Amino acid sequence: MEAQARHVGARRRACTRGYAEGHHLDPSLGPLEQPAVNARPTTSPAPRRRLATLAALLLALIPGTLLAAAAPASAHAALVSSDPADGSRVASLPDEVTLEFNEEISDPAYVVVTAPDGVRVNSGDATVRGPRVTQALDAQGLALPAGSYTLAYRVVSADGHPISGEQTFEVETATAADPATETDRTDEGATEGGAAADDDWGATATGLVVAGVVALVVLAGALLLRARRGGTA
Repeated sequence: MEAQARHVGARRRACTRGYAEGHHLDPSLGPLEQPAVNARPTTSPAPRRRLATLAALLLALIPGTLLAAAAPASAHAALVSSDPADGSRVASLPDEVTLEFNEEISDPAYVVVTAPDGVRVNSGDATVRGPRVTQALDAQGLALPAGSYTLAYRVVSADGHPISGEQTFEVETATAADPATETDRTDEGATEGGAAADDDWGATATGLVVAGVVALVVLAGALLLRARRGGTA
């Protein structure tokens, strides 16, 4: 029995030494004296740092995206002045109206002047000379009332972006009709869908910018979450 006990003890000591060597333990120390062994494999912080850096770069792109979207809008042509001026009063209907922009305008341009009763008084095509657009008016043979006349325009700036707008001026004296020369007028100039087309373009551009910013935020958040999970795994 004593020999069997010594044999069992020797086997246990051999097993203990093998376990200690495989786990880098000191066989001379007791179980409670052994250094702690980390059973969880260590994860290199390099991938987490790369993900966090990429997320930060994506977030940094958001202000630039917003500024880039706003820059073209500020570069478009703008109306500087007009004759008659917006909201002004004139004694009678002028022979022409002029629009002055802050940069050259592409030809053709479209101008429509409408009387209070809905009759259009613009005649022929608008003339474009640099930043100035001139539209002739013709009230001959028409009975036109005094009141508020509407001037609507649609032009294309040098960068190819369409600009449209509307303003009014007051005519104090009515125009009498001449039965001998009175004729029917056909619609000329800009289409009524011009302003709506500009609104649609602006809404589309804004929607694309918002979608791009949202995508950047979502992607950056996903990368940060992945990096955080990798750090706690």
